[in-house]
Amino acid sequence: TGTVPNGVAGQGYMTIQVYPGPALGNAPEEVIWASPSGGGNKGGIQGAGGDNAALGYGRYCVVSGIVFTGVATSGVGGLVNLQSGANSWRVVGCEMGPWPSTADARVGGVAGNGDGVKLFGNYIHDISADPTPGNLNHGLYFDGSNSGAWDACAKNCEAAYNVIKNINNGSSVQYFNQDSSDVITGMSLHHNWLEVNAKYAINLGQSCKSVDVYNNVTIDSGVSEIRWDTPPASIAHNISHNTFIHGGASVYAAVINTGGNITSGALKIQHNIVVLSAGRGSALPTFLSALGASNTAVTISENLYKDFDNVRLSVPTEDATGVYGDPLFVDVTTDDYTCGASGA
Repeated sequence: TGTVPNGVAGQGYMTIQVYPGPALGNAPEEVIWASPSGGGNKGGIQGAGGDNAALGYGRYCVVSGIVFTGVATSGVGGLVNLQSGANSWRVVGCEMGPWPSTADARVGGVAGNGDGVKLFGNYIHDISADPTPGNLNHGLYFDGSNSGAWDACAKNCEAAYNVIKNINNGSSVQYFNQDSSDVITGMSLHHNWLEVNAKYAINLGQSCKSVDVYNNVTIDSGVSEIRWDTPPASIAHNISHNTFIHGGASVYAAVINTGGNITSGALKIQHNIVVLSAGRGSALPTFLSALGASNTAVTISENLYKDFDNVRLSVPTEDATGVYGDPLFVDVTTDDYTCGASGA
């Protein structure tokens, strides 16, 4: 394991990175790691398992500048698998994909848990599985572990400035722990580009207690752009200043899918741009799923809504201060979703 940096030789982070290149060459080498063929538990870089995590191993690691790829017989190992208790890991400036796993692996680009993990500036793409029964291979997957002596969740983790694209067997970003007695807390997801997936751009599962989601762009998710399962008690979810763009002829689900029974704490959805893109054909998704009387802890306010197929032409009733109008994107044909000077 690495240790807290203190300026003493032999202490600090373990570092796995590209070599900076020849002296004065200003040209870092390109390092490509390809998963072995043959299936099985073959992935990329793996953190500590449950028992070793409980002993404090597998912490303080930096992975940067490496290209991770998989072959058609990649197994269930994932590309960067934090595993358990990967406290203070940094995964920065890596490319991960394609990864055509042959298993519904519940991993993908980066998966696992720890305290204070930072995932910055990565390009994660073309994560898939064949066959594809469950859509369980994701771009980023923050989870919990109940394995051996280790029983804990991801907490205080930040994912920012990543491009996550073509997640063909899962969600772009998922927060989920099967053990609902352990909750995911203190999470931050911001300034990410999440484009095309089979399921959700952002899935806030049943164990996600506190998270800030802001300044992300999500485009063309297979089901919903952001979705909640029944969360734990006393949640603190802040969803603001995101651009949710929902399209595709076969997409029927709401852009924002609040699920049900959000009755404790606060879910605030405000100052977002919520768009139904043109060309959906017969599909008629809604901006918001119907909240119902059970969602007493949800506040939706001051969002901008636009349907470019001119079917949904009004603000959802749940958003009393919302606005219907054109965000004046600069050029949707080139995916430039910057708002014009007179837009939102």
